Amino acid sequence: MIADFSDPWTLSPFISSKIPILHNLEQSLEKRVLSKADKVVVTTGRYRDIVIKHFENIPDIDKKLLLFQTLMIPKILME
Repeated sequence: MIADFSDPWTLSPFISSKIPILHNLEQSLEKRVLSKADKVVVTTGRYRDIVIKHFENIPDIDKKLLLFQTLMIPKILME
C-alpha cells in the first residue's frame, strides 16, 4: 500500500483547536497508516524530517518515505 501524505495530518500547524478525543483517534489512525504502508509519499523535505522525528518508533519509517516535490503552475502561465 502507498499512502499519500502530501499535507500534514495531525502534525498540521494550521489546526488551531483540537478536540482531545478526536485528535487522539486521528493520531492513532495516522500511526496505523504509516505502520501498514509499504511507502509513504510526502511533498517536502521538511515534512519528511518531521514525520521521521515524530514517528521514530515505527520501524524503517525513514525508508518508507518518498519525497515527491510538486509544483503548481498558475493557469495564467499555461495560456
